[in-house]
Amino acid sequence: AAFAGTKIKTLTIVNPNTIIGDFAFANCDELTKVIFPSSNGVVINKHAFNYNKALVELINLNYVQTVGDYAFANTSVNNIEIASNATYGEGVFFQSNIEVVTIGANTTFGLGAFQNCAKLTTVNMPNANVEFGRGCFAYCSLLSKIDLSYVEKIPEECFYSCIELLRVNLNNCTEIGNYAFSDCSKIISVVMPKIEKIGEGAFSRY
Repeated sequence: AAFAGTKIKTLTIVNPNTIIGDFAFANCDELTKVIFPSSNGVVINKHAFNYNKALVELINLNYVQTVGDYAFANTSVNNIEIASNATYGEGVFFQSNIEVVTIGANTTFGLGAFQNCAKLTTVNMPNANVEFGRGCFAYCSLLSKIDLSYVEKIPEECFYSCIELLRVNLNNCTEIGNYAFSDCSKIISVVMPKIEKIGEGAFSRY
């Protein structure tokens, strides 16, 4: 926790081979901007920037391919672009202020990566598969725009209580997990031509 709780306002990482340790910049109340290098290689470990309520800008995040659990949870970042072939851990943006996300191809997200992002409205998806963890977008109550047509599997509780979803296009999906779209009370259309398995309570209401 090298700089945790300090008064840093702006952080610039220059070396693309930098490894940012667990809790390294957690609880830095005045940190507003982080600038990553414009080349691949930076590794961000768990809780590295957690609870930075003033953090609104992550510049060149789209070059970072390894981000640990809860790294940017409880921050005020509102618009992010995620690299292709990236691995994002559990709760990485949990309860943050994200409004728009752009996701790169073949990226993997852990459990609840965007859970409780109450301001999230739009997820721009690639024309390629993306792997979501359980409850990835659960309780994202404003999420209304996401194209799932290239996603091959929707895990358990992935979109639980995403109450603004209207249409779900699952053209390449073969499996929907338990309660994946449960309590999505406004869905009026579901397309799933390749489906092989639909889990318990997948589209139910409680």
